[in-house]
Order: sequence, then C-alpha cells, then structure tokens
Amino acid sequence: MCVRINGLKWNVRFVDEDDKKLVFDDEESLGVTYFSELEIFLSNRMSDELCKQTIAHELTHAFLFSYGVHLPTDNEEAFCDFVGAYLSGIYKLTNKIIKDFKRCKEVKQQ
Repeated sequence: MCVRINGLKWNVRFVDEDDKKLVFDDEESLGVTYFSELEIFLSNRMSDELCKQTIAHELTHAFLFSYGVHLPTDNEEAFCDFVGAYLSGIYKLTNKIIKDFKRCKEVKQQ
C-alpha cells in the first residue's frame, strides 16, 4: 500500500519474517524504513498490538524524514520507540480531553 507524508509517496509492505529487507545493520527487525527508497517493510508475523506499535515506530521514522527532521541515530530510535509504545495512549487521552472540553463549552454556552 502507499501512503503520502508531506507530499512524499511511501510504499508500505508486509513481508515474511525472514525477508532480507527486515535486516538492517546486520540485525533482524520487525520493521525497517528505507529513506532512500521511501519504503517501509513490516513483518507479517506479529500480534495485533505489536504490529500497531511497529507501524507507529516506522511511520515516525518516515514522518521525521519527510519533514526534514534529523536526529542523532540513538535519539531517533529512542523517540520512535516511545511513539510506538505510547501513541495509542496519548491519542486516547487527547480524544477524552477534547470531548470533555467540548462538553464544558456547551455547558457555558447554555
């Protein structure tokens, strides 16, 4: 499948866990983002929750690249790990707070 990030077209592919595209720096991974090719490869052998975290992690790499944000490699990996692990919780709480905010606005307008 293809996704667009800041005007760049990224190909996202699910591949077998032994696919060579899942090896980066001689280490096997569940997902790898190739900036020069604008491609993201993901293992097709993950639980739903791990898949969700891995997709968020790899998309964070793609977003950073697509918007010209350059972090030292160790910092980028730590940041992508954080986003992968906690994005869902941040998103849920954001929606909860927005819903409460809208409810408060409606009460004040009455």
